[in-house]
Amino acid sequence: MDNEIARDILSAYRSNGADARDPLFFEALEHADRDPETRLWFREQQALDRQVAAAMREVHTPADGKERLLTMLELEAKEAAGKPAWTRMWQVGLGLAAMLVLTLSIVTFVNDRDNLSEHYVVSSENFSLSQLARNSMPLDFRGKTTNTLMDWLSQKGAPTPQSLPTALQQAVAYGCKIYATENGGTISLLCVEVDGELLHMFVFEEKARALLKVTPWQWWGEGDWNMMAFDEGSQLVAVVTKASPEAINQMISG
Repeated sequence: MDNEIARDILSAYRSNGADARDPLFFEALEHADRDPETRLWFREQQALDRQVAAAMREVHTPADGKERLLTMLELEAKEAAGKPAWTRMWQVGLGLAAMLVLTLSIVTFVNDRDNLSEHYVVSSENFSLSQLARNSMPLDFRGKTTNTLMDWLSQKGAPTPQSLPTALQQAVAYGCKIYATENGGTISLLCVEVDGELLHMFVFEEKARALLKVTPWQWWGEGDWNMMAFDEGSQLVAVVTKASPEAINQMISG
């Protein structure tokens, strides 16, 4: 299975996990778990699905029209339940398209997330660096190079690494994000691919660095995440990845 086929299949995957046992979806999920690019795409798709679902719940439409549409969707889902996955995708998709036609006049979706970062407020209570990485999707901005990501962060007044090793400068870039802290601090995230795995680089400005109290340059683990932090002047830079610490150490030291 290649990336294109996996994405076609996963585009119909329900965010509540109801399709996880379907053999076709299971194979696509395994492919996404092995491929960082597909995994990142799938996480963003799932996040968007949840946003759409939440928006639909807030939509106020004429009761009669909404009831008819929901009834139609229920019938289509029942009819599709016993059919192959590909058939279900198209059949249920027609009903979802109708739902979108009903709601798009009320709910507007935008690609530019410039004004949404203010909602990502990091709490000091039970702060977890691995949890921050795990829930980093969707990203605020997508770019193909780390320089593009750093330029965008700088334009927003967010902290960026003072120096970036050549290996990380040349890494496959995915995107970045900005967080706010309760005391008015800022945390930046740069997301790139290293050694076949995603690498999350968090930059804590001075007001935010108190959230993370660790010994600099010492790796530690939480679940399958490997983490390490180091000082850069008044800033603290933290690396979170599932790649091996040895591979990251070579890149950073280079």
